Amino acid sequence: PLYERIYLEILNDIRSGKYETGVRLPSEKELCGIYNVSRITGKKAMDMLAERNIIIRMPGKGSFVNDSWEQAYKLILGIEKTCRELGYYMVLHCTNGSREEESRAVDRMLSLGAQGIIIMCVHGENFNSTVLKLAVEEYPIVLLDRRLKGVPVSYVGTDNQKAARELTDWLLDQGHRNICFASHCGVDTPTIADRHLGFLDSHLEHGLTTNESMWLTDLKAT
Repeated sequence: PLYERIYLEILNDIRSGKYETGVRLPSEKELCGIYNVSRITGKKAMDMLAERNIIIRMPGKGSFVNDSWEQAYKLILGIEKTCRELGYYMVLHCTNGSREEESRAVDRMLSLGAQGIIIMCVHGENFNSTVLKLAVEEYPIVLLDRRLKGVPVSYVGTDNQKAARELTDWLLDQGHRNICFASHCGVDTPTIADRHLGFLDSHLEHGLTTNESMWLTDLKAT
């Protein structure tokens, strides 16, 4: 389809560096002139890029290359390169935040005979039961960004407690005292819980109490 061809061409332009991080992309109206297509077709191509977090759409300002996508792309390239050097093939599945799709992706990996899985788990209060089962059975898993508390599974990610403590230390050392802790509603997830602990640790080390009435812990991501 035309919209998919436009999507792939813009994606290749981003990968090649023609459109760098933060650069404004052509508008839907401009795409109509460039590719001689309808505005609906141009919009559909941009929607595909936005759904995959490759671009950020800002109403009234335009669409911009997302820097977090560039970092993720480089990470995936690095994993694939290392697998190839070690004689392995990499299979990639994107689950778009769906726990059900995550389970299906793991099942597909196993049916293909995957010898191990690197997984950035869908966030939530509890881990996927499929992932937990594999961990208990000692199937080779490496988790990105999230730890599996109570289960010995290899993990690669930020020391969120230390990072939050150092950031809060910096703010307090600048003289700030009314600091808000902001997060989405899943405060019980390991990542957010660690950041929360770091935030509290910093205040305690400075001999200060925290004002929970200022906290925002019900933010909704869109």
